Amino acid sequence: MKTIYRLIFILGVFGFLFASCEDFLDINEDPDVPTSEEISEEVYLPGVLGRWAYNGISQITIDKMYMNAQITREGAAVAGGLWGNAVHPANSGNPWNMYTALLKHSLFLHQLAIDNENPHYQGIAEVITAWTLATLTDFYGEIPASEAIRFPDVTQPRFDSQQEVYNRVFSLLDAATANLGTTAAQQNRAVGNDDLVFFGDIQKWERLAYSLKARYHMRLSYAPGKTAAAQADAVLAALGNGLQSSDDDAIFRHHTGTGFQSGFYEFGKNWTDVGMLTPSPFVVDNMLGNNDPRLPVYFTTDVEGGYSGWVSGRLFDPNIHPSRISDNFVGPTYPETFMNFVECKFLEAEAYVLKGNFTQAEAAFNDAVTADMAGLGIGENAIQTYLDQFSMPEDVEKAQEMIMLEKYISNYITNFEMHFYFIRTGYPVMNYREQIDGAESETTVPRRFPYPTAEKDRNPHTPDNTFNPITTRVWWDNK
Repeated sequence: MKTIYRLIFILGVFGFLFASCEDFLDINEDPDVPTSEEISEEVYLPGVLGRWAYNGISQITIDKMYMNAQITREGAAVAGGLWGNAVHPANSGNPWNMYTALLKHSLFLHQLAIDNENPHYQGIAEVITAWTLATLTDFYGEIPASEAIRFPDVTQPRFDSQQEVYNRVFSLLDAATANLGTTAAQQNRAVGNDDLVFFGDIQKWERLAYSLKARYHMRLSYAPGKTAAAQADAVLAALGNGLQSSDDDAIFRHHTGTGFQSGFYEFGKNWTDVGMLTPSPFVVDNMLGNNDPRLPVYFTTDVEGGYSGWVSGRLFDPNIHPSRISDNFVGPTYPETFMNFVECKFLEAEAYVLKGNFTQAEAAFNDAVTADMAGLGIGENAIQTYLDQFSMPEDVEKAQEMIMLEKYISNYITNFEMHFYFIRTGYPVMNYREQIDGAESETTVPRRFPYPTAEKDRNPHTPDNTFNPITTRVWWDNK
């Protein structure tokens, strides 16, 4: 697999950023990582962002899209694999790899910024670190956080509870907003075009930090000791300072040319065993049922000139050619999305539902759909015709179900958030075995990932994998 972004190499990070040493634990600091005397923030930041996009977004999202029946694997066995909704210690390592692929680098950037007295870079590093820890704990539950990446002082880090990790996530985001709120005069080095997400617009980084707070407050809406109403208030408070429009979307852009293309494009278009990315029947049928104007944007037509999906794992019949995901939608320059305005509006809609304010929930829902469709070039009349079909139910469960299904479709090939909002809410409802031959369950995706075998072998503090990933829940999964 080619690297996501050749600029990482051009900027001189190649000798350091991607170095690995098999003699050290996956979650301990690599001794080949450079010191502050050897590299500056402006050289290091582009590589960290590239790894965030590739290892943190596209690589994991593709797996979760198979697992959550958004895309399908044609004509190849899926039983026992991620494509078949199965996870076990031998195939659960992609998220765990973020310890060495991303976390150690965000922490190095963080310390570099502290040493050089550059709080804006420090705040960016804190945003990335918070996102990484939240993602790791959401997949695995207990993880190393307080003692992670502290080699050689700590060689076998202890595992923190998910509640402890979330406390750390919110502390990091609080620190990020404080550091990002400092003035330009308080920096020894200004963030500029080395920032491949916002290109030095620090206010947008601050808005992203607040929006991530909203995402993670919503994640805890059913956690033990929490109430949905209180979490909804926290979500709305954070969103007040969050992304204000689609112009604030946190995305990783790509240039044209081999070596620069999107990780989504590489994981789909160029995989010979997949051929081309293909949608599931669940996605296509729901969009057809609502005359969704995004259909011709997302997908090509099938052999009969209409739109149809394919059951993952089913042998491919060349005479029954399903729809494919359009090159115009997911092409070589398609960006990785860390978080966008559309997600913020859906969070707002759900927060109002949890507070019983269905009028404001419907307004936010309409804003979310409008922003998503407008970003795809769909006209105002078509958007309004689509929205006219919906009326927000004045029932929490029915309203939540409506929001989550639309969010599932809007989130298509964006990031893996759909995995966690299904686990949190139970929506959208589908029979997974009708969508995936060999699915482990009819009713659910794996709810907690087992620890990779290599980590279990290396660190005696690693919890035992004596649980069923399909039925065992993480701490906040308590609805």
